[in-house]
Amino acid sequence: MSDVWHIKSHLDGQVNTNQQMNEEQMRYHYFKMHDHNNDNALDGLELIQAITHYHGDNTGPDAPPPPKFQETELESITNNILRDDDYNNDGYIDYSEFVKSQAARTSAPPPGAPPK
Repeated sequence: MSDVWHIKSHLDGQVNTNQQMNEEQMRYHYFKMHDHNNDNALDGLELIQAITHYHGDNTGPDAPPPPKFQETELESITNNILRDDDYNNDGYIDYSEFVKSQAARTSAPPPGAPPK
């Protein structure tokens, strides 16, 4: 969770954003921020909203526009997320699957890095 300020701005008024949150708390709040129907799982539409939710720091008049995605790109990205991270194949990413996939991503070597 690299954008602490962005997450805290969404949580303002819901939780005490002045207190220091650990990585696990940030991950939980990030997940819940995107769980719009509050069913503790992210469906395809919620994944698309998370993907397209722009949170760039530069919002001035000279700021670059948010990235735009073609519908086919969003479909492909969403399908890949569900294929890779929906471990029980129910069509949703629940919180435990989200945590597991985040852990796998942070422990994986960067693309193109030589194997250890």
